[in-house]
Amino acid sequence: MDTILLLGEPTSKRSIYFTKAAAAQGKRVILRPLFSVVESDLTNCAVKIDPVSYNSSDIARLEESVQGYSEKLLAISSGRATFLNTPQDIIRALNKRQTKAVLRRAGIPVTPELVLEAIQREALFAAMDARRPYGVFIKPNHGSGAAGIIAYRRQYSTGRGVAYTTLAKGKGTYHNAKKIYRVDDPSEVAALLDFAMSKHPIVELWLPKARHNGYSYDLRAVVQFGSVDYLVARGSEKMITNLHLNNHPIDLAELDMTEDVLEQVKDTASRAVRALSPTLQVAGVDLLLTPDKRLYVIEINAQGDLIHQDIYGENSIYQKQVEGMSRL
Repeated sequence: MDTILLLGEPTSKRSIYFTKAAAAQGKRVILRPLFSVVESDLTNCAVKIDPVSYNSSDIARLEESVQGYSEKLLAISSGRATFLNTPQDIIRALNKRQTKAVLRRAGIPVTPELVLEAIQREALFAAMDARRPYGVFIKPNHGSGAAGIIAYRRQYSTGRGVAYTTLAKGKGTYHNAKKIYRVDDPSEVAALLDFAMSKHPIVELWLPKARHNGYSYDLRAVVQFGSVDYLVARGSEKMITNLHLNNHPIDLAELDMTEDVLEQVKDTASRAVRALSPTLQVAGVDLLLTPDKRLYVIEINAQGDLIHQDIYGENSIYQKQVEGMSRL
């Protein structure tokens, strides 16, 4: 198809660089905000759905925002269009807990969870005291970009703990601040954990990450049409590695990564996407590599295709997307 309908935001880097890639191949892009389209607009065209920016940074409203987004996706899902990623696949990947369960059943290693007897702060402390992990990551079941994440460590001899989080308290609630705060006051830590646990989060064990030149790092693989098209290491001096949090991309050539490990990373990422849905064409897969080269899938983002190092370079991810959409 020579015309692509892009459901996205006009000023976003995603829209700008996807449109550039399409123009270079003689393709016309019609850009529309997702919430402005109706099912009848999606007739005989190729459609790409980019993520939306929610109106509120209030993490207490995150589930409400995701629900509204999912309902809109379902409302356009039966249009006579060819989707790059179907609305159903995007919704499926939004659910971290469901994604991890699917991958486990497929035999794909995922970051292990800490089992709690109840979704409460006291149950979290009891489970940590019993197992004594290095720490835990507490994440909303939905959301991306480290929104609402807490990395929590507990001093078992005293019961005191410290939290590193993207949550900032303001106006009686917690907001996604897009920066990392350290919280160590006991009453503030308790309030933060109570808020997080009230949202029925995922609680994962804090596993050590591979390191390079003083940075710990994990990996983002962009899988397109069945194989890894782009792979970047995300380095951080802190514990949360998302690149938009002023972290440090690392050239793969600098890493002490053998060809066997690199192939394992690519194979695991590709298999994870296929396991989640055989119709999922494009996804960003986050992977954790430990110092002893054990590999785990952290999560899958069905809209995780924006890599700044690529768009400011060859723009190869979006070029290959446009090529692939012509074959769908």
